[in-house]
Amino acid sequence: MRSFMQGICFLRPLSLATLGLFGLASAALAGGGMAASPSAADQQVIARVTFRCNGGVVVQVAQMAQSARVTFAGQTQTLDLTPNGGELQYQNNAVAWYSDGKISYMRDSQTGQLKLGGCRQVKG
Repeated sequence: MRSFMQGICFLRPLSLATLGLFGLASAALAGGGMAASPSAADQQVIARVTFRCNGGVVVQVAQMAQSARVTFAGQTQTLDLTPNGGELQYQNNAVAWYSDGKISYMRDSQTGQLKLGGCRQVKG
């Protein structure tokens, strides 16, 4: 199975529409028809990965078609996929998770202040 970081590189060339269709098709097959809503399809986890950031902070990311669930320091944030040039970015009104395919980091969505830096995938 590809690692999450490799998956990010793999997912980047696909359009959001393609990813959305993948999720809807999966939900339709699982549910026996198109009754599943796009939000339900978006909840299907595509990849899971663990990162270790500066200071030893562990971050767990569950990537879905249009969002990611990021767990760190005893809290979980659901972040929406947002376009951001060459980086992959997930964001909500509290935090933003960025990845360039090598190193990931988290910023405060309101202030832009770095919350977690130097996050690298834990091999395992």
